[in-house]
Amino acid sequence: MTARIPGGSWPEICQALESMVAGALGPEHQAVVRAGLPFGGAGITVLFASGAEEELARGAGNLNQPAVILRPLAATATLDTASTPATDFDASLYFPEADPELPELGLLLAAPERVAPAGGRGRTVARLLSYRPLRRAQVALGRDGQAGSSSDDASRSGNGMGMNDVGGAPWFAKLLRPERAARMWRRHNLLATALSRDLRPAPVIAADQARGIAIAAPAPGTLLANCLTTGNGAADLARLGCALHSLERSLDAVPDLATDLPTFSFADAVADLERFAFLLARVGMGTAADVAGGRERLAALAPTPDSGRRAVVHRDLHDKQVFVADHMTLLDLDQVSLGDPALDLGNLLAHLRLRSLQGRLGASCTTYRSALLGGYGTMADRFGDAVRAWEALALFRLAAVYALRPRWSHLGRELARAGHGVLDAMVREASDHAA
Repeated sequence: MTARIPGGSWPEICQALESMVAGALGPEHQAVVRAGLPFGGAGITVLFASGAEEELARGAGNLNQPAVILRPLAATATLDTASTPATDFDASLYFPEADPELPELGLLLAAPERVAPAGGRGRTVARLLSYRPLRRAQVALGRDGQAGSSSDDASRSGNGMGMNDVGGAPWFAKLLRPERAARMWRRHNLLATALSRDLRPAPVIAADQARGIAIAAPAPGTLLANCLTTGNGAADLARLGCALHSLERSLDAVPDLATDLPTFSFADAVADLERFAFLLARVGMGTAADVAGGRERLAALAPTPDSGRRAVVHRDLHDKQVFVADHMTLLDLDQVSLGDPALDLGNLLAHLRLRSLQGRLGASCTTYRSALLGGYGTMADRFGDAVRAWEALALFRLAAVYALRPRWSHLGRELARAGHGVLDAMVREASDHAA
C-alpha cells in the first residue's frame, strides 16, 4: 500500500502517517509513531507502537505493527536547511507478516512452532522485537506457561528486550534477506573464532541460509545499559574497554577477516551524516541545520582523523549491544567492518552522553568515560583527536536519529550542541599547542 503524504513539519507528517495506518488496520488498532530511522539515503523508516497511553509514554506498547518507508519525491534536491520542505512524500506501508523481502517472517509469526527447539511445555508463541521493512527483523520465541516471568528471570534472560512478554522466551530468531544471510553467518563464524575469551558473539543454535533465518539462545547476564543505571557500571566499562583493545589482535588470529570484512572510513561516516541531514531538512526539522553544520566541520578536519591502526569494528556499539556475565556478549554484528578502532570508542562515549541526558546513568558521565578509556589502556591516549572526532560524529548522528523519536525529540538539538562542543574543544587545544 502506497499513499501520497503532503510535505510539512515532522509532527504533521507523523499525524498523517498515523491516519494512514489507522485506515489500513481499522480504528480499533490505532498506532502512534514511536521512531523514524534513516533508510539508507533514500528515505525514512517510520516505526509504530500501540497500547495504553502510559505504556507508550515509557517507550513500551505492542511493536507488532506495520512500518512505513517515507521517501521524499524531490530526492535529488539541494539540501537547504533554512527552508521548510515543499516536497511531498511517497509513503509505502509494509506489514511484517507480508514483507516481500522477508518471506520467512510471516511464516514464523503465524506458526512459530516451526522453528522452536523441541521440548518444553505449552504452546509456542512469538513476539516481534524489531522490524526494518525489506531488511531484517528479530522475534522472541517462547512457550505459554513457561517459567521465567519474574523480573529477576527477565533480567537474566532478556533484560528489557521484551522476552518476558512471551513467558521468559529462551530463543531469538533473526531474519535477513536470504541473499545477505550466507555472508552474515560466515562473518559470525569468523568472529566467534577471532573474538577474545571475554567478548563473544551471541550463541547461534541453528541457521538456515537459504531461508535467511537464524535461531540464537539469549545472551547470559545483564544488559550493560542496566548495569550503568546502578552506579556500579564503571568496572563493566573498564572490562569492555580492555576487551575492545583485544580486537586489534583478532586480525592476526583470523587473517580471513581482513579480506572478508568491508572497510568503513571516517569519510564514509561523514557521507552518511550528509544523507541524514538531508532527510531531516525534508521533514522540516530544525536539527537539520545543526547536523549539517557538524558535517561540514567534520569534513573540513585536516588531516582526516585517524588513529593509524586497523581492527574489527562493530560500528554501532553502545550499552544495549552488550551483555555482562562471566564473559561479555556482543549483539547485532550485521555492520561489523574493518576500520579505525577509535570508531567504537567514540560511539560508546557519545552514547554515555546520551544516557546522561536521558537520566539513565547511576554515576557521573565523567566517571564512566574514564573507566572505559582506562580499560582500553594507554593506547586510547595515543588515538587523541581520532576518538574525539568519532565521538562528535556519533553525537551528530544520534541528534538526527533522536530528533525523529517523538518521545525524545527534544534531545536532538542538545546532542548536536554536544557534538559541536567536542569539536570546539579540539580547536581550542590545537590553538593552545600552536601557541
